[in-house]
Amino acid sequence: MVRAQFDYEFPDCVGVENDPARIEEFDDQHADAPVDVVESDFLLDPPDGKFDWILGNPPYVRYNRLPKNKRSRYREKFTLATDQFPLYVPFFEQALRLLKPGGWLTFILPIGALTTGVAAPLRDTLRYYFTGPIMYFPEQTFNRQVETFLVGLKKEETKGHHLWLESLYEYELRPILKRLDVDDIDDAVSSYYTSHKLTERMVTSRDAREREGRQTTRLAKEAGESTGSSGRQVALGEY
Repeated sequence: MVRAQFDYEFPDCVGVENDPARIEEFDDQHADAPVDVVESDFLLDPPDGKFDWILGNPPYVRYNRLPKNKRSRYREKFTLATDQFPLYVPFFEQALRLLKPGGWLTFILPIGALTTGVAAPLRDTLRYYFTGPIMYFPEQTFNRQVETFLVGLKKEETKGHHLWLESLYEYELRPILKRLDVDDIDDAVSSYYTSHKLTERMVTSRDAREREGRQTTRLAKEAGESTGSSGRQVALGEY
């Protein structure tokens, strides 16, 4: 195993995990890591204190898979947990509560956080604070096929800042920007093309090629599953 090397002092870190088996696995694999991992329920029994930086890849559990007793408790505790909320929504709110003013929250979230109605309260929160770049992860990032992105948020109330949104899979950017309540979308997109010496036709053509590549990958996967082949065709659509 190759361990990361840092040219700065590693900060004091606290990890939260409710599965003791995973804590034991972490301790075995990272015995020298200066991280204090505590066994706790992050939503109902969070760690004490406030933090400068919070990193998270919360569970993407759907509402109908949550235990009924947990649904009601989450609704009482978290203002963003409305309607048929997915589990990552209260995780996001809890992390924000534990963040110091001026601190940064960095989360990996599913694309549904930008596109679905049940995640609208989360998007309202993104609009309220300073949001850093929103960048997608390739589909091959995780073992299971899931579309995810990385977002950074600074706990600092602000309005009028620029929002950087990478092209996310085959989703059209304008509807996503509208859901994030971005003003003057057409002017912002035109300014981006001009500053990067691109034309909309060039970008549209590139996006079309990427979509075609991903579609080829999906077809290859389906063909591999149906014929029992090794599935090596998956490499056709890699970024």
